[in-house]
Amino acid sequence: MFYQENGEDVEGLEEINEAYFSIKNAGAITFSTGFRIWENQSDSETWAHGDAEQVSWSANDWGFEDPNAQVIVPDEMEMTESGAAALMAAATALTAFLMF
Repeated sequence: MFYQENGEDVEGLEEINEAYFSIKNAGAITFSTGFRIWENQSDSETWAHGDAEQVSWSANDWGFEDPNAQVIVPDEMEMTESGAAALMAAATALTAFLMF
């Protein structure tokens, strides 16, 4: 579902690579499966049937870099303030944990 030659997209297959990243970036999906068997195609009642448990699936991350990834660069001031607050919160939680 993802194809490159020598690290480059192959002409005509760009849509396949875009589809890979769309599926991978969407996260996990959950689906159900099952079966139904009729003795005759005109029957309204099934001869046998079964349902499976729900299954979660997500595309494997092979380490490919998404060429269309959205890069969000935070403001330096926001980074400093939120980083300091996160560090203080972690230090406080660690201290409380170690005391008890």
